[in-house]
Amino acid sequence: MKIFNLLKNGLVLLFIILLTACHNGDNGLLEGSGSGSGSGSGSGNDGIKLIRLVLSPQSLELPIELPHQMQVFSFKSDGSFINMTGDPKLSWHSSDASVTVDKQGLVVVHTVDAKATISVSMTVDKEVLTDEITVKGKDISSLTLALSPKDNSVLKGTTINLKAFAVLDDGSSIDVTTSPYIIWSSDDESVATVNNTDNKGFVNTIEDGKAIVTAEFNYAGLNLVETSYFDVKDADVVSFEIISDHSHVVTGKVQQFLAKATLSDGTKNVDITSDFRLHWSIEDETLAVLDKTIAGEVHGVKYGKTTISAKGNFVGTSQTKSATVNILPLYRAPLTTDETSFDEEDSYGEKFYVDKNGLVTSPSNADKIYSRLSYSDAVEACDEKGLELPMDVDLVIDFLNTERVSGGYAEVWPLGTYWSGEKAFGSWFKTAVYLGGEPKFSANQASDLRGAEAFVMCANANK
Repeated sequence: MKIFNLLKNGLVLLFIILLTACHNGDNGLLEGSGSGSGSGSGSGNDGIKLIRLVLSPQSLELPIELPHQMQVFSFKSDGSFINMTGDPKLSWHSSDASVTVDKQGLVVVHTVDAKATISVSMTVDKEVLTDEITVKGKDISSLTLALSPKDNSVLKGTTINLKAFAVLDDGSSIDVTTSPYIIWSSDDESVATVNNTDNKGFVNTIEDGKAIVTAEFNYAGLNLVETSYFDVKDADVVSFEIISDHSHVVTGKVQQFLAKATLSDGTKNVDITSDFRLHWSIEDETLAVLDKTIAGEVHGVKYGKTTISAKGNFVGTSQTKSATVNILPLYRAPLTTDETSFDEEDSYGEKFYVDKNGLVTSPSNADKIYSRLSYSDAVEACDEKGLELPMDVDLVIDFLNTERVSGGYAEVWPLGTYWSGEKAFGSWFKTAVYLGGEPKFSANQASDLRGAEAFVMCANANK
């Protein structure tokens, strides 16, 4: 085998969505769940109960005195989950005074060398559910500021939610849009105004013309300034289309769809996504839901295919446009030998032969041959596809027990021993293992995993 790249920042919780306060490997959060939004605890009339709490992100490094809102998700016994962030039934605790957390899960680091365990717990039917993460302080010497969107061609009367991000040297970012350290301003309030009080970053376009919106971030001795440009049009919509960087969204993540218009004066590619005359809808809300505040933003709920539509009543025309949305499952199927660049060898147990039902068979009768690789090889195999290994073994186990054992999306995946899991010093440390019985999959942690091979199950991403 060859020498491989180190693992990049792992996708720890792909159930969580992109546009959270701190990106740290998860790209946002779901406003609802696979079975509806809202919070709750205990067992319902249908016998379904909350069985596990999950914090997002699963590790966190923060600049000093820059608050970060932790997200909390509770998984149900039927495999669905709900967002419980801010729920008063949750109890929070920090193991060290250098990192504090309030009753809502707002975390603040007070020293650069801070390190503490932040835990959350809740009692359900006399059982205590809990999860914890490690939070550390971070040097900010190379901190930069970024605004999104950067350039805006919009109609007058439009509201745009500008976002400001403090970008750290490792590429991770923290949403500082509403931070007390940031000041928003517009150079021409007759064209566009920006809120600097209760709804920081919200821009309202007033009249046609050009305006520059500036964000000034004064924090820990740094003075960072970034601008966003607005070209406000007075013409009206002739036609529009729905576009997106990708036509898919991963379960538990978000994807922004935009409405781009052609105007009566010939101007093209004008963003009318948040125009008040435009109504967005999702055909099947059991698969995906629209964000409650950000127009055109889609949250993946369950894998499948549905349609997003936008209907607008403009001067002299009424139009409806639609686009297909593919909701991908949390993980891709394990890689087969023809999907990797490695020369897998039988003598090392790197080939796993299965029939059409995913059961082990002889090479001559195999329907598929799956790769079983060392940790370093597995990292590179996913990296070659622009993806990463899942690094939360408990989520992998929940997924396999639901989708493989219960006859779901993964019902014909191979039934072998070791699956993707956590690392330690560049080797497998803890993996999901198939043992049979109930539950079928569970965690395995042992010294003999150091040289073990495991199925390579890459985490899906919005790429």
